[in-house]
Amino acid sequence: MPTISSATLASTLSSAVRHWQAAEAQLGRAIVLKSGIGIAELTALQQEVSALATAQSDPENRRSAAATTRDTTRTAVRNVNSRFTTTVRGLLPETDFVKMLPTLPTSNAVAEKQLVVARDLENIWARIDALPADAYPSLTPPLTILVKEDGITHSITLADYSARIAAFVAAQDTIRALDETLSVLLFRRDETLKKARTVLNAYRAAIRALFPLDSEQVITLPKL
Repeated sequence: MPTISSATLASTLSSAVRHWQAAEAQLGRAIVLKSGIGIAELTALQQEVSALATAQSDPENRRSAAATTRDTTRTAVRNVNSRFTTTVRGLLPETDFVKMLPTLPTSNAVAEKQLVVARDLENIWARIDALPADAYPSLTPPLTILVKEDGITHSITLADYSARIAAFVAAQDTIRALDETLSVLLFRRDETLKKARTVLNAYRAAIRALFPLDSEQVITLPKL
C-alpha cells in the first residue's frame, strides 16, 4: 500500500482537505472524527506543513551555498598544503621542519581532519617565519611559496594561508549552524507527518463508514 511520506505530505494534505470538503457537501453536514478533529484541524495541519516548507527553503539554499564555499575553500587550502610540504622538503631538507610535516589527508577526508592538518602546517610555517634571517642559506624568511591555480601563479604568504583556513572554517561553521536549524525544522515536519497519518487514517475509516464502499467518496480517498 502506498505510504504518505515527507515528500508527499503537502500534496496529500491538500487532496485530503478537498476530499473532506466534498464529502461534507455530499452529506450536508460536518464530519467530525471520534477524537473531535474536523476539517478545521486538518486545514491547520496543511497550513503548518506549508509554513514549515517555507521556513526550510531558506536555510536549505544557504546551506547549499555554504557547501559550495566550503568545497572551494577546502581546495584552496589543499593547494597550499601540497606546495608548502614540497617547498619545505626542498629548501630545508634533513631538518626538524621536515620531520614535523604531517601526512596530508586525502581529498575526501572529513573537514575536521583537513583542518587539523592545516593548523599543523600553519604552525610550522609560523616557526619558519620566526627564524633568524641567516638560519639557513637556502631560505630567507618570511617564507613565500608559489601556488598555481586555474593557470595563474600566486605568491602565498603565511597571512594568505591563514586567510584561506579562516574562510574554510567560516564555511564549516555556517554549515554546522544551518544543520542545527534544519534539524529542528525536520523534527517538526516529522511530528506533523505523524499527526497527519493519524488524522487521515481516522478520516479514511470514517468515510468508509459513512459511504458505500463502491462510492466515489471511498474510491477517491487520499492514499496513505
